[in-house]
Amino acid sequence: MDATLKGLIGLVGGTDVEARCAALLVLTNLETSDPKVVKAVGEALHAKNVVVRDFAVGYFERVRPRDGLGHLVPLLDSEDDAVRRRAVAILAHYGQAAITAVRKLLKGGPRRRLNAVIDLCGRVRTSAALDLLFEV
Repeated sequence: MDATLKGLIGLVGGTDVEARCAALLVLTNLETSDPKVVKAVGEALHAKNVVVRDFAVGYFERVRPRDGLGHLVPLLDSEDDAVRRRAVAILAHYGQAAITAVRKLLKGGPRRRLNAVIDLCGRVRTSAALDLLFEV
């Protein structure tokens, strides 16, 4: 990892909202899926600022890193409908891996999570997704 990428990761974790958003935008356009970048952007998904979260979700929408699944699944519990819908759309591209990841979330989940899982199963359309629907 070069110094520029390290600097961008540092900006993503910083306190200046504009700098965080700019760094997230650059990382999205670079389409880098380096594990340290994915981790930093994954942490930005839980930022207090809505705009920072939006840019972080945008990164996952465009880049779709292999190890991003663990960062996206918790978004199914988001109280923000738009974030939840975007998370489902991104997770659908992960296919069977996403179905396996959400299977353990069925028990004791809030209605919004269950609705998101149902939507995900409808988008993935595999036999495992259909089996998961019968468990709901």
